[in-house]
Amino acid sequence: MKIYHLVFTFLLSISITAQKNVNNGWTEEKVTLEQSFMDANIQIMVGKYDLAIKILKDIYKKDSRNPGLNFQMAQVYGSLNDLPSAIKHGKKAVNGSPNNVFYNLLLGNLYMESNQMTEAVRAFDRLIVLQPEETKYYDLLARAHLRTGNYNKAITTFDQLETLLGFSEELALRKVDILDESGKSKEVIKVLQKLVAMYPETMRYRYNLASYYKNQGNDKDARKVYREILQLDPEDASANLAMLDNPDNLKDEKGYLSALQPLIESDKIPMNKKILEMIPYVERLGSEPELGVPLLKIGKTLVQLHPNEAKVHAMYADIFNGLGNIDKAIEQYEKTITLNDNVYTVWEQLIIAYGQKGDYTTMATRSEDAMDLFPNKASAYYLYASAKISSSQLDEVVDYLQDAQMIAGKDLYHKANVENQRARLAMKQNRYDDAAKHLSISYEWSMGQDPQSVELLGDLASLKGDNVKAIEYWKQAEKLGYLNPNLAAKIAKGSI
Repeated sequence: MKIYHLVFTFLLSISITAQKNVNNGWTEEKVTLEQSFMDANIQIMVGKYDLAIKILKDIYKKDSRNPGLNFQMAQVYGSLNDLPSAIKHGKKAVNGSPNNVFYNLLLGNLYMESNQMTEAVRAFDRLIVLQPEETKYYDLLARAHLRTGNYNKAITTFDQLETLLGFSEELALRKVDILDESGKSKEVIKVLQKLVAMYPETMRYRYNLASYYKNQGNDKDARKVYREILQLDPEDASANLAMLDNPDNLKDEKGYLSALQPLIESDKIPMNKKILEMIPYVERLGSEPELGVPLLKIGKTLVQLHPNEAKVHAMYADIFNGLGNIDKAIEQYEKTITLNDNVYTVWEQLIIAYGQKGDYTTMATRSEDAMDLFPNKASAYYLYASAKISSSQLDEVVDYLQDAQMIAGKDLYHKANVENQRARLAMKQNRYDDAAKHLSISYEWSMGQDPQSVELLGDLASLKGDNVKAIEYWKQAEKLGYLNPNLAAKIAKGSI
């Protein structure tokens, strides 16, 4: 229910008039009506709109043409979400007092809320005639035009306002939004260029223009604007990065990363901006190992420049991890946790890394540490179970997997991982049929895209003596991007 900002001024004026005239021509009926007004007012103030409207309806039976009464009823009906009744009384209020801005404003807003845009436009046009210097009416009128999809009239309204107020950033950016939404890119560029011309020292307008050019696929003009920025500030971080990021560099991403090194070394560029620039390349490192050399150099530089920043060490760890250097990855993940231990994804990567190294004792210990800090993270529990299965300490595994399943809830990713560990436990206990059931569930929940469940299907096939099938599964897991070093060893050996 929308609560309207109710206006009580007319009631107070009536009350004062009544006090002055109770013995000078006021009848008992008028005094009673005044008291009813005040009773309704009290109910409105405490939010009891249903009681207020009952009182107002009784008054309406005796004084239906009173604009103030109809205005009040329109507000209360609006708060009760009875828009047809609210509009009915709003119209009567305006008809009774056509030049009252409060009445017209309420009626226009009611039309907007009921999606009667043509009528809303009329109401706001009327308000602009009544108070041509009140800027909020132009805004309301433009909104009404936009709701009907009439972008041209919305722009015309803002042009009227610009004539009234002069050119301003706020108006210009509103016009940009409307012009962009209506596909008028040339007009957008003109407005952005005007902003740059009006405020040449304000860099964000130049960025807006460059970004718009870039979004339109016009790299040539975007780079021209970035060059202008660099003429004003040669050390501007974003402009320098933008100048590196061009189609020619994209053809040689290794070269791009090498070219980026001087900017990484610059203390003028914020650390977070450097990291954000690196993330896409770190994520692709597993499939594009040729990026490793420049990324390692950048990671080392960032660690030297920001030795006490956890996120820098975390990124450096991810680079080592992507290159398969597990020992160095663990070293950097541990450093990250020393600096900041409240980011669970770092813990998760650290625990997995210990598993890849084959250090199941530390894997279990770090899993317990993670469970203490993050008791509601399912993976901490099933990774602990995984460590115990790998070290043949099976006593508590079932309980921890049950905990992980409960925490996972409806999350199919984590539920599939729980089933994977149950399958591993079953294989460890030579319960191959049970293992097959768990892997069938995991494969279904992950839609065949979880490389670990596919690898485990290979393990199960090998244990059952079908190494041909096993190799097929292992190669499929490898295609899915699984980086487990043990997987390559099994494929090379041809058996588990």
